[in-house]
Amino acid sequence: MDGDQDSLDELDAALSELTSDPNFPQGLKHMSSATLGEARYFSTLPMRDAYLKAVLEATIEMDLDELHQTKTNYLDVYLRCV
Repeated sequence: MDGDQDSLDELDAALSELTSDPNFPQGLKHMSSATLGEARYFSTLPMRDAYLKAVLEATIEMDLDELHQTKTNYLDVYLRCV
């Protein structure tokens, strides 16, 4: 079990580093091993490609709106970070 906790700690550290980048999609900034672990409860519901696409598009649109307010070359900034 200690190995499992070490792996979770390592995953959380990597996720924290990834999500701390200001250009990371802010709609996903609270991602952690705990939130990813909760995803297993959604497996009983069929996840259609259209739903996943809608979630990803909404996240990207929110990020672009936020960057557009602060940077003139917001699309270039976003694409460099993707």
